[in-house]
Amino acid sequence: MKITILLIVIVFMLPVSMPIMAETGTDDFKTTLLKAEQGQLNAQFNLGLIYELGLGIPKNTVEALKWYRKAAERGHPDAQLDLGVMYANGEGTTENSAEALKWLRRAAKQGSAMAQFSLGLMYAYGDGVKENDTQAVKWYALAKKQGYEMASRNLGNIQASMSQRQIDDAQRLAARCLASGYEDCE
Repeated sequence: MKITILLIVIVFMLPVSMPIMAETGTDDFKTTLLKAEQGQLNAQFNLGLIYELGLGIPKNTVEALKWYRKAAERGHPDAQLDLGVMYANGEGTTENSAEALKWLRRAAKQGSAMAQFSLGLMYAYGDGVKENDTQAVKWYALAKKQGYEMASRNLGNIQASMSQRQIDDAQRLAARCLASGYEDCE
């Protein structure tokens, strides 16, 4: 499970984050570090990414966690996602399911399809939370609504083992969450 979430982030976040790096003009480590230290939100996220993946520097998950946290606390959804994944996997810190869930929920409530999908995985497999197919379907459905392809596959697989009533309940929860602008997702 942990490896699945980590691979999802590495494979899908890198292409998403590269335009951010170009957009902020951060083409080297020193420039990114300077901008991050000055409080530029995207630079803080990018610095976390650089440290996590070891892009041009030695990989340092402790520093990645630090910079993701700075950006996440200021509301950066990709930083919240990556911070949640790092807590789920115990990277740069001890594994902490409660912190993982907190940050993934924050990112999911800002519309991050990857965070929504990750929450679906956590609920489907009982990873850090009590296994709950209804919650898993809700989060998968929200990610699918945004075109997140892997959510469609997982949604079909999990619904095959559920009653129609359970599926309907999950769909109602997803619709309520979406209608509230992700404010009423619990």
